[in-house]
Amino acid sequence: MSIQNPEEAVMRQHMREEIYDLLRGLDSREKQVMVLRYGFKDNQPKSLAEIGRLFRVSKERVRKIEKKIMIKLRDEGIRRNLSRYMIL
Repeated sequence: MSIQNPEEAVMRQHMREEIYDLLRGLDSREKQVMVLRYGFKDNQPKSLAEIGRLFRVSKERVRKIEKKIMIKLRDEGIRRNLSRYMIL
């Protein structure tokens, strides 16, 4: 883990809060997929296959769920102008 300057730490905290706020707009399963896929809780991203095993579906089904979620989040992110976080 690298040492962050205070400004970067605050920016990352705000980004984390905005991400969790966006996730609140998803249904339970979608939220779980995103948290697991990108490691939001434990910083250990899971593969599509790993998530598929947890949900007892194929990795292709997880990929489709993820794609649907990303469309939802992209639209919401655009509305909220979250592009400032894209550089982090």
